[in-house]
Amino acid sequence: MSQDALREKVVAIARGILDGETEVLEGSRILSGLLGRLSLGDDDEDHRAFVLIDSETDALPVSRARAHWSAESLLELDPRFRDAQKWALAIAEPHCSNLIKRFAPVS
Repeated sequence: MSQDALREKVVAIARGILDGETEVLEGSRILSGLLGRLSLGDDDEDHRAFVLIDSETDALPVSRARAHWSAESLLELDPRFRDAQKWALAIAEPHCSNLIKRFAPVS
């Protein structure tokens, strides 16, 4: 994937998180990987925010992984999952806005 295509994908995921169309934990995991492929450097604050969210919530199942968990386990994790989503969204929102400003094409 080209650097331009990576940037477009980053912007789409960031907008999805802000619009509530992309679940924040799943989106953060995707952004962590995409931003790593953009070679932004170890000190990039936006990238570090999504790495933090990813690493702090990696034990929680998101998206398709939830299908492999029992209903009972998911029910037990639900409060932790909701708390993690609130925490992650508070961290992700300003960084999503930054990524959109940085990488969205200028019209």
